[in-house]
Amino acid sequence: MKGSTFTTTSYPTVSVIVPAYNAESTLKLCLDAIASLDYPSEHLEVFLVDNGSTDATVQIASQYNVTILHELEVQSSYAARNKGILASKGELLAFTDSDCIVTTGWLKQLVRFWADSRFGCFAGEIEAYQPESLVEIFSDREGILQQRGTLECPYLPYPQTANAAYRRSVFDKVGLFVPEMTSGGDADLAWRMQKELGLKIKLVQEALVYHKHRTSIEGLYTQFKKYEYGKVFWKKHHPDYEMASVEQRQKELHNRVEQHICELKNKLVSLMRNEVDFVDFTSSFLRVLMSAGTFKARVELEKSLDLAALLQQEFGKSAGETIELKKKYQTEEEIIRQQAIIISEQQKRIESLLGSASWRITWPFRYAIDCIKKLFSV
Repeated sequence: MKGSTFTTTSYPTVSVIVPAYNAESTLKLCLDAIASLDYPSEHLEVFLVDNGSTDATVQIASQYNVTILHELEVQSSYAARNKGILASKGELLAFTDSDCIVTTGWLKQLVRFWADSRFGCFAGEIEAYQPESLVEIFSDREGILQQRGTLECPYLPYPQTANAAYRRSVFDKVGLFVPEMTSGGDADLAWRMQKELGLKIKLVQEALVYHKHRTSIEGLYTQFKKYEYGKVFWKKHHPDYEMASVEQRQKELHNRVEQHICELKNKLVSLMRNEVDFVDFTSSFLRVLMSAGTFKARVELEKSLDLAALLQQEFGKSAGETIELKKKYQTEEEIIRQQAIIISEQQKRIESLLGSASWRITWPFRYAIDCIKKLFSV
């Protein structure tokens, strides 16, 4: 019945699908949590889809009451999820990741609104699992991977598949995930559902899942490069999606660097007075790294001849327009060189601010400067 919450004892059958690739460091926590779910076992099946792991992922999974599948043709979590979808029988297909820890009442919370036919997808909240490293704590404070960010997407809302469940009928009508996508496939599916079926996404905050964030600066940088790469598929499958230009991404990066420089002196004083902790002290630099990853990916995408072919094929670019695109690609190296000059100038400004401080205080900045320079080295 529309608008009613799920109260009946006749639970829908649920298929939990977990893609995994070289997940030995987190998989035991994930599967232990799934094994402890408070959901009728006769209404539940669990699939672990190995995506070609070379570590002990499969051996660990074999110790649990899960069905192990293998996706060896396409290296993509979405291709792995598709393998699980095709093998599953549940009325509701619930997704989480091999670096996630579901809470005991996860599924019971998700199915509370099962009877409301307006909703084709049910999404639970995602929180950080025991953040310890600087990057993990920063990511937690920034709300990276929390559902509110993607559910507020200005194009159309979408949930992250670390904690999302879809009615089987959605896949029956709009198809599977796009298998070649390495990022952003969760958005594409949710957008197709909304556009083609008119169904909505229900956020169920109590259906909580914990997620292990990236632990290193390099991991954070790579994460945001990956996100940007996914957006070219959004443009391919949703032509009215407005993809940011290289110039926009460059401006965003420049603004982040300027903000970092402006905050630096005050944050240093606050740190020495114990008014902020080291995570807050470095947060503006980590935001620079996020923007740097996004910008770098955008430049690489523009330079790619594959993207030129994609633009010509998908969006009807003429031969002349494609030639102009190729000319544009040749200028991208100059954009990076200009950015390197900006970074070099800002390095001198940082060093002048920190020159009188002790080595113990200034080494994070010297390291940060080196990282930025390496990102834009040509």
